[in-house]
Amino acid sequence: MAPIEAYFITLVVVFGVVGWVRTFPKELGVTLPVLFGMYILVKFDQRLLALMNQVYEFRGTPDEGFIIFNIYLIFMLFITLISYEGETLDFSGSPPLGITGTLLNIGSGLFNGYLVVGTIWFYLDELDYPIRGLGLFEPPLSDLAAALVRWLPQNVPPEGRADEYFLALGVLLVILRVLR
Repeated sequence: MAPIEAYFITLVVVFGVVGWVRTFPKELGVTLPVLFGMYILVKFDQRLLALMNQVYEFRGTPDEGFIIFNIYLIFMLFITLISYEGETLDFSGSPPLGITGTLLNIGSGLFNGYLVVGTIWFYLDELDYPIRGLGLFEPPLSDLAAALVRWLPQNVPPEGRADEYFLALGVLLVILRVLR
């Protein structure tokens, strides 16, 4: 079994390759809904969980963490899927040619990977890795993984301000799109 940071890095690199192929104007169109999805998770997670618990009554069960993680996972995967698959909010223009364009393409893909995969890892960490029962993770975290956890998207803004940061980044992207 590979360490959890290997999965994280591999998936982020896959997003980087996708960004390289799709180009950064299209990747920025994916970043926007992903940021708003992250905002919704941070801002409304307790309300969402309360609503889901009324329907399925999972609070207090042995599988509570696993169920909560799967709710977050399905939400992020849904947002990511519709962001990539559907009509994307395409930022106009074409990427520069040469190394600059390539770096922008790869960088925007890596950033989207960091947002999506980092959010999933954040909730794994918050819920104390409920996937252990599936044999997908064996504690403890390595030093590299512990260092990476501190840099996950929800851990970067000051405590309790992640929703404001994600909303501000999303609004900034909308403004950039309108001004373009």
